[in-house]
Amino acid sequence: MALTAPLDEIQEPSDSLLASLLAVSLPIMLLVALAALLMLIRTLRPLKLLTRKTRQLANVDFAAPDALDRLEPLLSKGLPLERRDELGQLARAYAHLGGALATNIRNLMEATASKERMEGELSAAREIQMGILPPPDGAPEVCGFRASAFLDPAKEVGGDMYDFFVTNDGRRALVLGDVSGKGVPAALFMSMTVTLVRYALGSGLDPAAAMSRVNAMLEAHNPGNMFVTLFLALYDPKSGELSYANGGHCPPYIIDAVSDAPPRMLDKLSGPLVGVIPDMEYTLFTDTLKEQETCLIFTDGVTEAMNSDKELYGEARLQDFLAAHRGASPRELLTLIFSELVRFRGEEPQSDDITMLAFCRTHNASVAQPTSTARTSS
Repeated sequence: MALTAPLDEIQEPSDSLLASLLAVSLPIMLLVALAALLMLIRTLRPLKLLTRKTRQLANVDFAAPDALDRLEPLLSKGLPLERRDELGQLARAYAHLGGALATNIRNLMEATASKERMEGELSAAREIQMGILPPPDGAPEVCGFRASAFLDPAKEVGGDMYDFFVTNDGRRALVLGDVSGKGVPAALFMSMTVTLVRYALGSGLDPAAAMSRVNAMLEAHNPGNMFVTLFLALYDPKSGELSYANGGHCPPYIIDAVSDAPPRMLDKLSGPLVGVIPDMEYTLFTDTLKEQETCLIFTDGVTEAMNSDKELYGEARLQDFLAAHRGASPRELLTLIFSELVRFRGEEPQSDDITMLAFCRTHNASVAQPTSTARTSS
């Protein structure tokens, strides 16, 4: 048995179904594509706006007085801040970032201006402080005397001090001190100490009596319990006699330029540091400089200079260095010592003020034999 049917009748149901599916799916696909395009446009437009506003934000002059007023529309106008999706979160984050950036930049500008004012005031304070002290080479060179000084604060202002002047009887007053602490408080305490020392030595007191008076005045007006290590001396250029008092200061060295003898140390202490112990009496000592001998007075910033290995320069190195440069003049000697400290320190920053005072008995002074005596100052 054989059956026959036309092919069109067999394909007609499937073709009809396919046509129906195409009629339904094509509009749906067009609607989906259109919706996707609209969503893409809705997403890209705010992103382009954010990009444009970011470029504009980079060009805002935050130093202008009306910068915040001009920034407000730039941060919020046109952005989809009300949206709850990721794009809305990005827009709100941008607005918050711009506001925080403006505030932080304004605060930074105010802090920078305040820092610049402070630096200017510290610079002026340093000039005033250095103006209180005599010029490093301001000591007049006379028969039997030549002197030079050096001061390099670790900060803008410091607590180290030096001084030299001529007393009424023709002797040279020599002063070196190191105030506790650093910065502005130490500088103010130093200024007060310099004034008191000048008055005490200028009124005719010997170094020990002057140190006792300075100690009493500082202790009576010292609410911060600061102190100063102090070396006071009176030098007679004619005889070479050196009367001195040492209040807790580094012992000076005396270097002979014409002999191979090692530098000797004036290691006698007259008493403790100055400014904290009431009713303290200091002891007076005397020594004599021979011709072409140089006396070096210094603060602990010299011997306590530290390198990157946390190693101190120390007294032994200083003594060897002085022996190797025994023929240098006072000014040359101070320059050589500072260069040596810079070389020793290397990349390590300076940790303390460096102050030195050197004076020598020139060769045309009369020769006097060295003596060493001690008595208690009244």
